[in-house]
Amino acid sequence: MRDHAEISRPGVDGNPVVSMRGTTMIRQMGFAALLLFATLGIAPASSARGDTMRSREAPAAMDFLAALGRLDFDAVDALLDDQAVLELPFAGEGLTVRGREEILRFFRKSMAGSVQGIEYRLERAYPSPQAGAVVLEVSTQVHAASGRDYTNRLIVVFQFRHGKIALFREYFNPVALGR
Repeated sequence: MRDHAEISRPGVDGNPVVSMRGTTMIRQMGFAALLLFATLGIAPASSARGDTMRSREAPAAMDFLAALGRLDFDAVDALLDDQAVLELPFAGEGLTVRGREEILRFFRKSMAGSVQGIEYRLERAYPSPQAGAVVLEVSTQVHAASGRDYTNRLIVVFQFRHGKIALFREYFNPVALGR
């Protein structure tokens, strides 16, 4: 049985606190994201105080991010489709990695020695009008091996094929990396 997120209680700010695999995620909605998704025709998965994980794909996407944040590459491997695609449009000139093995090689190489872990906090889940897809708005706390931790906000697009992740596209704030 998979470990899914549950809303446990209202947080200090009145928004629900969501627990998943020992991580606490606090959901808040940003106006800019609301405009972006309204423009794309994507509806939020919930009302302002509703269940952020109603989308069937959101828990699987958060399982993937939790495994990546723990640097548990075996768990990441189990969640990826063999023909998966990783896209990082804001990484330099943009980066695309194709195939499960190549994606795992990229994560291991890029994170080895530089990242001790990443905490992902779900802000909002948006089910896509396309079946088998979800868009997540998340905040991160990156624990760098250098001791210089930093935060970032991400928009992450997931597409699934036969229950596995076929596309992981992460839009991150590149300015936060240089702070």
